[in-house]
Amino acid sequence: MEEDLITPVPDQEPEQPFIPETVQTVDAPVAETPEPKKKTYLPWLNLAVLAGLVVLYVLFFVHATHPHKEPKIPEAALFKKEGGLTIAFINSDSLKAHYQLVKDLQQKLEGKFSKLNADISGKQTALESRAGELQRKYENKQISMDEAQRMDEQLKAEGKKIYDLNQQYSDQMATEEGRLNQIYIDSINNFLARYNKKYSFDYILGYSKGGGILYARDTLDITKYVLEGLNDEYYQKFPESKKKSK
Repeated sequence: MEEDLITPVPDQEPEQPFIPETVQTVDAPVAETPEPKKKTYLPWLNLAVLAGLVVLYVLFFVHATHPHKEPKIPEAALFKKEGGLTIAFINSDSLKAHYQLVKDLQQKLEGKFSKLNADISGKQTALESRAGELQRKYENKQISMDEAQRMDEQLKAEGKKIYDLNQQYSDQMATEEGRLNQIYIDSINNFLARYNKKYSFDYILGYSKGGGILYARDTLDITKYVLEGLNDEYYQKFPESKKKSK
């Protein structure tokens, strides 16, 4: 991002919010507020993450308006040139790594996957055992060739059912993953819509390693403050998750 996103103007002292040690304070007043512009929030998330969470989804958004501690942001991110734009960015990788909602969703998704995988593995093991028993009986001449062929066809049919069930489970997991990912995206957009009523950024961009944004100044990074606000709200709704995070 270019240096001219921030232009200090002398004479007045702006409000002094808490500023991280890595952020330089710019002694300049905010330019006269222009007419509100359409705010744009750019989705950045690929995640994959979890359902059986209709209750979680409803509670999270129904109670999202409860009072919560409002995190401050770098002062430098709020300054702009006359007629320019205010831009901030969020590190998507950090958000996915430290947002408790993501951790909880991922844990539930992995639990469901383990359950389905165990079901398929159990059926497959049982089928292999029956196939081995059939082979043993045929070799010991305990059954005729016709009987062996008939039983083999039955085993093949059961194997096809297991294959189809495995595909069905895979489709279920893909659908679940997409649904949970949407819960994640909605939670971020919902929070930013409320958060930005105070700060009025024109753009809040999503930055990730190897993504479309090749460089971003640290003074425009609001990841830490957004993450603090997200987790603060989430822990209010689900205090048990805060205990698990420690």
